[in-house]
Amino acid sequence: MYQKAVANGVCYQVTFLSGSQYIFILRYGTRTQNLIQAVCWKQSQKKLVGLIRTKNGRKEMTSFCIIDAQSVKNTDTAENKGYDAGKKVSGIKRHIAVDTQGLPHAICITTANVTDRAGAELMFETAKDNLAEVQNVLADGGYRGEKFAETVNELLSATVEVVKRNELHSFVVLPKRWIVERSFSCLEKCRRLWKNCERLMNTSLHMVILAFVTLILRRFQTGSKELKIQKIHHYTYSCQNEFLTKQVTTDGAMMDLVELYVIIDDFCKAFMPRYLKILKNKKQITRVRTGMLSTSEIVWIILLFQESGFACFKWYYDNKVLTEYRCYFRQLPSYNRFTELMPNSLLVLLRLFNYLTYLNRRNSIGIEYIDSTKIGVCHNKRIRSNKVFSGVAEIGKSTMGWFFGFKLHITCNTSGNLTGMSITKGNVDDRVPVVKLINGFKGKLFADKGYLSKTLAAQLAAMGVTLITTARNNMKSRLMPAELFDVIMLKKRSIIESVFNLLKNRLQLCHTRHRSIANFVVYIISVITGYQLFANKPKITLNNLICPSDQAELALERTTFNTLQAWLTLRVP
Repeated sequence: MYQKAVANGVCYQVTFLSGSQYIFILRYGTRTQNLIQAVCWKQSQKKLVGLIRTKNGRKEMTSFCIIDAQSVKNTDTAENKGYDAGKKVSGIKRHIAVDTQGLPHAICITTANVTDRAGAELMFETAKDNLAEVQNVLADGGYRGEKFAETVNELLSATVEVVKRNELHSFVVLPKRWIVERSFSCLEKCRRLWKNCERLMNTSLHMVILAFVTLILRRFQTGSKELKIQKIHHYTYSCQNEFLTKQVTTDGAMMDLVELYVIIDDFCKAFMPRYLKILKNKKQITRVRTGMLSTSEIVWIILLFQESGFACFKWYYDNKVLTEYRCYFRQLPSYNRFTELMPNSLLVLLRLFNYLTYLNRRNSIGIEYIDSTKIGVCHNKRIRSNKVFSGVAEIGKSTMGWFFGFKLHITCNTSGNLTGMSITKGNVDDRVPVVKLINGFKGKLFADKGYLSKTLAAQLAAMGVTLITTARNNMKSRLMPAELFDVIMLKKRSIIESVFNLLKNRLQLCHTRHRSIANFVVYIISVITGYQLFANKPKITLNNLICPSDQAELALERTTFNTLQAWLTLRVP
């Protein structure tokens, strides 16, 4: 099961008897391993070892452990290294403590110049909880010495038993000592662990942990009641236009750090090679340089800002990214440099948003809502002194008054998911971008009275779209829609206002701190894309849609409408 997960890049959820659930991102070969937290070892691995020991009729905590160390060579990508003079190896050293079944209870990674005794002491100190019931520690001749035995006695209250070889220069299987050697041989079956390919030792620790999780999961029989493995994310490929994209099936919630990065990184790996190939064929670029941050990492930081709740991106980057998220990256640029790198992510954000809207429209039931809102870029008193958007933004008027900036036009379905988006200048009429927004949609489009137009209605009807709007107060014949269901859905048009409320108040769509047009566009697209991944969207429940009070009100309006229609029929010769 685990090997299949590694090959296909699938995320699995492990459910234990107690109801606790832990997620393993089983995926090698990318920077995702830098995001795997140490809590995966402290919680999930400990429970897995306890389950398999209980299944075999043993206690969860072992009372006897075997320790050993293994020196591994470094590759050119690894930073931390030391020289083991005994093994003549330049790299790192892996220290493990296993029980009589070969199950790991403690793991520690150090440089190769650290002695076996010093590494074991560090391992015991960091894994006291897992080794709380250990009474005896078995080791080879490299751990001899009274000082080491005293230190182990202080840390674990356990005794050290050193097994020495009887004959030099001859191989003899020592009692119980071969178990830890077998555990090391299991690690060598993982191609990535033949050498230390990781830049950080913490990442090397996570790779060893995942390798042992592989061993533990294999020991469970198929259909075991103790452990339930469920695939929670499945990636399927589909081709849209000329780019290869990836469809992600989720439960609609905003993902955590690892899940969000996996989705963005996979999308970039599918999209960027084809895009760069097109640019090279058109001779617009000759080579591609690798920067300090990859495009997926830039997009990941930008989208996390939308979920963080911070109002100022500079404060978020200086106090959140540079402090808490620094361990996830090889090197982080300054805030000024990052703002220069943000335009590089615009194409990926646009493509990701377009694909999410494509999925939402494809799953639509034929009912959508359309509306627009203002995006002011400065206060009205500072219109003449604004230099960033001079000649780009325009003065417009909405129901809330005059403003200087742009308009955001969106369409959404009954689930609150966006199916289209367009940004225009502030003086553009709301009806202008309607045709482009509903491209590929067939059904009923509900709007307010700002979209009233016979020409637009006829144009949309030719495309298979029925435009249903409210009427103005000064219209002579205030005719209602012909169907009762349309009247009900028109009254539910407040869903799109709820979407605007989330975009402005929760995701900070409008603010006046933009210092460049490119980053303004990146920010707007990131807000819209972040909303697509948002958890709690407003939605319309079609079941039991009409309540008794609405039925009485609609019956009265329908009677008035029928009377007016009959009166007009009699008056017309």
